[in-house]
Amino acid sequence: MMSQVRKEMKHRGIKAVPGCSSIELDGLVHEFMMGDWSHPEVNEMREILRDMSKRVHAVRHEPGISDVLHNMVDEEKENALCEHSERLAIAYGLLKTKEPTVIRIVKNLRVCGDCHEVTKIISTEYRCEIIIRNRVRFHKFVDGSCSCGDFW
Repeated sequence: MMSQVRKEMKHRGIKAVPGCSSIELDGLVHEFMMGDWSHPEVNEMREILRDMSKRVHAVRHEPGISDVLHNMVDEEKENALCEHSERLAIAYGLLKTKEPTVIRIVKNLRVCGDCHEVTKIISTEYRCEIIIRNRVRFHKFVDGSCSCGDFW
């Protein structure tokens, strides 16, 4: 079904809005797009992302690969989830802040189900508070739960 929608969009010249997340630190806004590795501190961010992935897998999280709408094999879908813009912004926030700083992120699209679950895990594993404002609502992640009560 989604492949048909994508084909029709391409045929009509319609482009999907790319996911974008931003985080403000020390008065500077850092913007991240899905799969965008152009940030000057990308190597350090990759280390944080690897650590995030290890911790998430250690608690036996099953990636929600159904949230990836592209025609890919499951392993590629799992990797694509790790490149969502909010995860890049969270990684940068973890890299640049110290406890107990709140990580605040603004996202232009709705947070996917897998990123929502992973952010709950990250809030526990890194003992931090993460607030993500998406186009619908605020999500406040603390100690493995979200203020939306998993209804968004």
